[in-house]
Formats: sequence, structure tokens, C-alpha cells
Amino acid sequence: MGRGENEGDRSGPVRASDPAAAAATWALYGRHAELFAAGGPRPAIHRSAGTFAAFAGAPHGELNQAAIFGPAQADEVRALVAFVAGSRLPALVGRSLGAPEERVAPLVAAGFRRLPDRELLFAAEELPPVRPSPFAIRAIRTAADVAALRPIAHEIHGYAPELSDAFLGWRAVAGDPLSGWLAWDGPEAIAAAFVTRLGRTLGLWNVMTAGAHQGRKAGSAVVRTALREAEAAGSEPIERIVFWASPAGGPFYASLGFRGIDTLEAWVLDAPD
Repeated sequence: MGRGENEGDRSGPVRASDPAAAAATWALYGRHAELFAAGGPRPAIHRSAGTFAAFAGAPHGELNQAAIFGPAQADEVRALVAFVAGSRLPALVGRSLGAPEERVAPLVAAGFRRLPDRELLFAAEELPPVRPSPFAIRAIRTAADVAALRPIAHEIHGYAPELSDAFLGWRAVAGDPLSGWLAWDGPEAIAAAFVTRLGRTLGLWNVMTAGAHQGRKAGSAVVRTALREAEAAGSEPIERIVFWASPAGGPFYASLGFRGIDTLEAWVLDAPD
């Protein structure tokens, strides 16, 4: 979900200076993940004081996310692992470095694999300013926009057209609770970003730029506009934005004013045959 960004270089680990604040940020991210996953083909939610799982029910691990953070107790982790394994879906689970190392034992026992690169939980208290750009940034509003999203989502995530249309495109057209934007280079859509809104907070999702256009700052342009327009669509100013970044996305989000709140290990569970 949020970790879909495909621009930038790898970022070093971030140690949470305030474990309670990091746990609160994880809990907020989990609420946004629930909003995002709710539009999936088989959404399912699991939540406790130190864990969450938000599954869209699609056959893509990044759309079935879970996390173990700060106050997670052993029984909470076992319940989370049972939920994830019982879904029989590919899944991504993050273990915050603020959670004890021994909390990974149920993951190991259930056959999860630890990915080699650590990932980042980001947050920002201010929206990045919109800057002049050679690209036209427009909200996803029409069937033509939905169709234009398909090749980007397929190239970056392998999404089938029907998943891209239903889970991202048409939900963005409806605008509740998901909004979406495309960056256009003339007649071609080359980048996309999606936003959830919860009160005075935003969640950022599936930021993706077509490979042939990476490095041209289309991703930055679409994120800046998407966040500003998401704020403008509501009646209250935004106080916090949250995002789970893939290893490649650290410098990109730092350049937009995001700061690392916590570092996590990423564990994956492949769907059974």
C-alpha cells in the first residue's frame, strides 16, 4: 500500500527517540490502512494495542499489510500471526525496532521470511509546498483517467486492469474516502498518488512513476498537489501525514519534508499453493 514509491535511493535506519510517539504514529497509520484496504475485494481488519492488520484481500502482499509495534505483547503477536496465516493471502508484516526482538518468534514459526532491507515509517506535520512543474496534475475523475492509470499500476505493482480500476481508479472517482491524482506529460499519464483522509490527518498511498519517466520529478509533483488538494477538499487544516516507505523511498520523502519516525523489519508470507 503506502510503500509503493519507486523513486529514490536507500535510506539508513531511524531510531525512534520517543517510543510512545512512534507507537501512536503506527496506530494512526493503521487506521488509514483500514480506510485504504476497505475498498479491496475481500477486506479484513485486525487490531490490538500493539498490532494491526489491514487486508484488502487481493493477491498482492503490499495490499495486505500488518505491523507489530511498541506495546505489542506476545499474545497479541500470536493472534496477529494467526489472522495473517488464516487469510491464505500473500502479506507484508512490519516489526518496529521498538518492539522486542523476541516478538518475531511466531513469525519465524509460521514460515514468514525476513526481507534484507529495513523500511521506514514516515510522518510530516506540514504539507509540502506546490512548486512549478512541467506536468499537468489532475484528479482522477473520468473513465479515461481510470484507464490511464492501468499501465502505471501494472508496470509498478503488476495489478490486473480490473484491480487497478476497482481498487484505485473508480474509488478515486467516488472520492470517499480515497482520492487520487495523475501527473500528465502531454497526453500520457506518467505518475500517480492516492490519499486517505481521517479527521485532520492524511495517509499517502501507492505513489508510483512509470519507469521511463523516473527521475523527472513527476512523483514529487503529483504528491505535492495530491496532499494540498486533499486538505482543500475538507473543512479543517491537516496536522499530520503518515506513510510507510519502501527502502528506496527514504530520500524522496525526506525531500518532501517527511521525517523518519521509526525503522522496521519487513516480513513476508507468501500465499499457500
